[in-house]
Amino acid sequence: MTPSGNPNQSVCTHCGLPVAQSPRPSEPDGLQFCCLGCRLVHGLASAGDESANGRPPDTLLLRIGLGVFLAMNLMVFNWFFYSRHVFDVDVSAAEQGQYDTLAGLFAYVLMLICTLVIALLGLPILHAAITSRRRRLDVQTLILIGVFAAFAVSVWHTLRGHGALYFDTAAMILVLVTFGMWLDTRAKRNVTDSASGLRDLLPVQSTTEHEGAQRQVQTCDLNVADTVRVACGDAIPVDGVVVSGRSHVASAMLTGEAQPTPVGPGDRVLAGAVNVDGLLRVRATAVGEDTALGQMEHLLREARLTQPAIQRLADRVAAVFVPAVLVLAVLAGIWHGSRHGEGVGVMTALSVLLISCPCALGLAAPLATWRAMNRAARRGILFSGGDTLEKAARVQHVLFDKTGTLTGAALRVEQIDTFEDFDEDRVLVIASSLGAASRHPVASALSDESDRRGLGSVEVASASLVPGQGIEGRVADDDYRLGSRPFVFRELADASPQTDLATSEDGDVSCVWLSRNGRLIALFKLGEELRPDTGSTLASVKAVGLSCEVLTGDRSAVAARLGEQLGVTVTGELLPADKVERVRLAKEHHRVVAFVGDGANDAPALATADVGIAVQGATDLAKQAGNIVVVGNGLGLTPVALAIARDTLRRIRLNLTWAFGYNTVGLTLAALGWLNPVIAAVFMVASSLMIVSTSARAGERAAGRTPEANPSDASTESHASNPRAQPVPAVVPAGVEL
Repeated sequence: MTPSGNPNQSVCTHCGLPVAQSPRPSEPDGLQFCCLGCRLVHGLASAGDESANGRPPDTLLLRIGLGVFLAMNLMVFNWFFYSRHVFDVDVSAAEQGQYDTLAGLFAYVLMLICTLVIALLGLPILHAAITSRRRRLDVQTLILIGVFAAFAVSVWHTLRGHGALYFDTAAMILVLVTFGMWLDTRAKRNVTDSASGLRDLLPVQSTTEHEGAQRQVQTCDLNVADTVRVACGDAIPVDGVVVSGRSHVASAMLTGEAQPTPVGPGDRVLAGAVNVDGLLRVRATAVGEDTALGQMEHLLREARLTQPAIQRLADRVAAVFVPAVLVLAVLAGIWHGSRHGEGVGVMTALSVLLISCPCALGLAAPLATWRAMNRAARRGILFSGGDTLEKAARVQHVLFDKTGTLTGAALRVEQIDTFEDFDEDRVLVIASSLGAASRHPVASALSDESDRRGLGSVEVASASLVPGQGIEGRVADDDYRLGSRPFVFRELADASPQTDLATSEDGDVSCVWLSRNGRLIALFKLGEELRPDTGSTLASVKAVGLSCEVLTGDRSAVAARLGEQLGVTVTGELLPADKVERVRLAKEHHRVVAFVGDGANDAPALATADVGIAVQGATDLAKQAGNIVVVGNGLGLTPVALAIARDTLRRIRLNLTWAFGYNTVGLTLAALGWLNPVIAAVFMVASSLMIVSTSARAGERAAGRTPEANPSDASTESHASNPRAQPVPAVVPAGVEL
């Protein structure tokens, strides 16, 4: 599963989100920033000493706090100038001299306070703008020009002893604009930091065992084949196989599975899962970046580089937006200046610049998309990128593979019929040895039955897998075929068994035939069960108006009975190529089609569909072909994935509607001269808060509440004290809103 975005796309050094304009010249030291705010915050934070948690302090927030204090004091002193007009006080000629003296003194006090605010907030922004190699003019830069212009005019009027003063306006605008920039960069940083939080699932140190001796090592220093001792309540540090011990493992943070699952010797466990109630010894099969947890983080980092189409549209609008606002500010300033004086014109132009909020357009999709993908990952759902999430939100028709998707991955051998004096054990050994060349559930069932009976294996030469049909190979001097009836019967020397056994395939069983040198020698009947959440999953999909269909290689009679049981259309006797054709046919009748499957033979259909969803136990090939990978073991996560996508797209649309509506109304009011610059700055900050608040909840309702505790804080005493072992709903009940 690889993102479909630009592989050379850069990400912001500070917040980690994509740099919208790519390629873009690097900052000094090769750094990249998506906006002036990130450049400012990163520069100030990097200049500070590291805090106790190893991260630089939020110096900008401290500066904003001091700036607010100074600005409020500035407003108090500035009241001296406003009070005379507010209360309409007349003064005598003698009092006028005293008033002028105090006015001159207070003007210098205001200039001093405003200069401190400029030094605290204005100069860092100016330095960030000058040192940035963005090579384009943005609204923040224009606002900065306006603030410095207002400050310079006020200083000149103070030195001259007369003229309007705008120190209060310049200081408050700087505080509000900087606060808005801090909000934006903090929101972007938070959503990217939440992905790296997956690493917090792993313990810092682990206990290894070798020849009875225990040793404490750093988890990052573990190697494949190390035996790790995992105590009750501890997080498992590696992907591996249980060597000894029995326990329950809670992996809701990784797979979305609600209940802890029992594990014992031979069972696979994942890094980040919590050992609930027993002592386990685990032999590592993957460590570090090679674990499922590491791959999840890698996929999330790659997914960051893709954007939904709706965001690319917003970026194009934003590129035109800034020049348009600049032109509007100049025209409004000239028009009001010519009618009401120079001061009014400057304030009107500044109001137009301040009320505009291109950041709302820029943040509308990235924040919501990235938050939703992180939230989905914590339920065991991985989107390949923002474009996939947008497509998933538009799905109208869902196609499900049956075997291993709607049914349990494990089949069981229910009956073995033999011919020509072959006994069951002999044909089972041959069939299981042939099946060793395949990862199909039928081959696994034959192998499991052979192991249960304690049988061995035989050497198979020239084994060849025919996808969707069967396997052929040579044992000793005989040629064998194992697979479906058409595959095996096509090469039979005597077709009479086909008539005699025509009724053998009736019933809800899968039949696998075995022939030797063109003669039928055995029939294996295998049964399968629907997954417990199959019915609720299909009901959830249909409840929101999506149509669905099941595709299977089973005979038509079995498919028809399954369709009656599930209440959906089930099409049988399909080869992998036929499934691809069904997907293409569905795409002709529906706008967006999703295919849900697992196994290598589903890869072509997964790749052909608009949205390919590879579910539980999916093979590596299927995962590569799918746009969405469901790591969890519950089919019910499929409608959860679609629900998260729909909720996210709805919030993106809400954000964009707000951004366009706010800017349209706000710019109109500002251009008419009805907004004070400070009020305009307040509205700009409120707009950013609206976008951040809406985006932060993307996918929350659909994903449900997921535990967020750190495994290192988990108690080693009981399951009840382990916050991440609490059950999480894994299935969307019928009728849920997608």
